[in-house]
This record gives sequence, structure tokens and C-alpha cells, in this order.
Amino acid sequence: MINKKKNRYNWLWILFLLVSICMGYLLTNVQAENIDIKTPNLQLTTHEEISIESDQDFIDLGFSGDGTELNPYLIENLEIKVSGIVDAILIKNTTKYFTIQNCVISGGQIGIALEDIESGTAKIINNNCSKNALYGISLVNVSDVTIEGSTTNNNGNTGIRIRDCTNLVINGTLCDSPYGTGILAFDSINLDITENNISSCLMNGITFQNVTDATIHRNIVEGAWYNAVEFNPSSSENKVHHNDFIDNHLGEDSQGYDLNGNNLWYDEGLQKGNYWSNYDGEGTYRIDGSDVYDLYPLLERVFKDDDGEDGEEGDNGTTDESYFALLSSIISILSLVIIYYRFRKRI
Repeated sequence: MINKKKNRYNWLWILFLLVSICMGYLLTNVQAENIDIKTPNLQLTTHEEISIESDQDFIDLGFSGDGTELNPYLIENLEIKVSGIVDAILIKNTTKYFTIQNCVISGGQIGIALEDIESGTAKIINNNCSKNALYGISLVNVSDVTIEGSTTNNNGNTGIRIRDCTNLVINGTLCDSPYGTGILAFDSINLDITENNISSCLMNGITFQNVTDATIHRNIVEGAWYNAVEFNPSSSENKVHHNDFIDNHLGEDSQGYDLNGNNLWYDEGLQKGNYWSNYDGEGTYRIDGSDVYDLYPLLERVFKDDDGEDGEEGDNGTTDESYFALLSSIISILSLVIIYYRFRKRI
């Protein structure tokens, strides 16, 4: 009778252990999906790759809208999985207005590629362009384009590639780039890179080559193997301020690199610079590459959670779900220890 009670007790502990593990697993995965997939609640339609090389192609492919500013063609709510040397969505040589939104794209050479389109006609909103061979999003010879609220994770080279562009806005993107650079821009003017979260880059978080008059502000760049931001010798008159640069280029003195020297690493009017996780709290912060400094490094992170602790506003702070998942994991481990010792005593 005693043995039966002991066995029942042990089985209850095992059941509790399994429930704890499952709850931790489910909650952790739900949180990951909310971060990685920007369109979790949409009904997506499976679609083959899209190639548009003239205005007529929008009509031939049956997209809604009429191509005007008030009624752009809509490429939306699609799931596109491709393979081989093909771009999932390629649009070039067009003059009509269009919006690409709420699409999940993977497996191609490039997720979304725009080339030689009429100025101000394109918007890329709330897409997930991940696990492509080269780039999540690529813009070549375009102007007045907005990329907003999109995810470009785990692409083979770069999250967002920009070449020969002017007047771009990149806002609210999530970019985890373990095989290359988060945002890479060449030969471009007047870029506004704001409130993006760039992490775990094999190279730099943001790289500018021959880029002028750009603003990099209110971003989080974390865990890049090299620099959070790097300017080559021909990149000048760019402004970098109110960013959180965390644990980039570990083991080195500086998380920034500026080979030109004519870029501003702080807001001159507000006299506020950037948060550098390795800043010791005294004086200025030196930028490698030339005689350049962040004259007003911040002592606290730009982004805070609701309790005022370090963390991105509303998004990067630890959620109740993650605390619960952690608690479940701890309970699971303790349960294993208790079961082990109970069986050991019986032996």
C-alpha cells in the first residue's frame, strides 16, 4: 500500500514536470513568433514568385488597385516560398504606384527587389523577408521609398541592401543577420534609418559606403561581430544620435568606425549622443578610424521598458510570458532533482 502511494506521488511529480516543460515551450515559441513574424493573424494565400517589369504586368497578374497614388496596386497577404536563383518579388521599370504589405517571403535569391521605378511610387510595409540566399530586401536606383515594420532575418548576405538611392525611410524593421550585415548602403543620399532593431550580425550592424546626408537615430544595434555603424572614407555629413549600441565589436574599445571623419556622432542642438554599452561614464567616447568622438555619450539606454529598466520601449522589455516560461523551466529542474532523490532513497 505504501509503495502504491509512493508510486502515485512520483507519477504526479512526473506529470507536473511534463506540464511545466510544455507550458514553457509553448509560451517561448509564441513570443518568438510574435517577434519574427509580423503577420501572425493574417490569412495568407500561397503564391509563386512575382516578376513585374512593366506597368502592364500589374494588370496582367490581376492585382487590385489602379496604380494611382490614392488607389495603388496591392501585393498583399501572400506567402511566397521559392528556391534557386530567383527573386521572390521583383519589380522594375514601372511608373505606377504600388504597395507590398503583409507578405511572408523566403527561399529566393532576394525576398523583395525594386529597381529603376518611378520616384515615390512604392511602399514596403509589414513584410517578413527571411531566409533568402542574398538579401531580404534590395533597393537599386529608387527614391522616396518607405520600408516600414518589416522583418529581414537570417538572409545569406544582408538584411536590407541599398544602392544608388535617395530619400529613403527605413523604420521599425527587425533584422537578425548572422551571415552578414544588417543594413548595407552604397552610393546613396538622404537616408532616414529610424527605430530599427538590428542584432547578431556577422559583419557590421549598419555599413555606409559613399553615403551622404543620412540620419541614423533611435535604433538598437546589438551583438554585431564588428561595428554597430561603419562609414567608409567617402561617406560624410551623416548624423548618428540617440541610438543604443550594445555589445558590438566585443574586446575592442569602440563600437563605431568612421574613416571619413566628417560625420556627426551626436545631436548638436540637443547635445546628446548615443548609448554605448562599453562607455565608462567619463568624458567623450572615441570612434575608431579617425579623430572623431561622440561628445555627449548617454549614460542610460534610449529605449526603456515600462518599469524604467533597460530595454526597448514596449517591445524589447521582458514580457510576463517570458518570466512565466523562465519560472516553468526552474520548476521543471527542481522537479527533476526531487524525483531523482526520491528514487535514490528507494534504492
